[in-house]
Amino acid sequence: AEVAAGDAHAELASAHGLAHKGDRLHFSSSAADELGRRYAWKWLRLTGRAHGSLRLLLGSSLEPPLLSESGRDQAFDGCRGENVP
Repeated sequence: AEVAAGDAHAELASAHGLAHKGDRLHFSSSAADELGRRYAWKWLRLTGRAHGSLRLLLGSSLEPPLLSESGRDQAFDGCRGENVP
């Protein structure tokens, strides 16, 4: 998070709340899809393509807290392999 904060050409997509396949290593299918949406949102913001109406439509749904901001134990407690919307 500190690296991206100091670089106007960098963004971080959070994995907070995303489920794994049960091995605590690989994302579930729905979690991988959600991570892709989060990456896409960061790319749109970074390249200036995230216009006002898109921001209004999505709100903060694609900007959850980073794992480092939410506390390591808390982040892992919520990641037990269930599908997270």
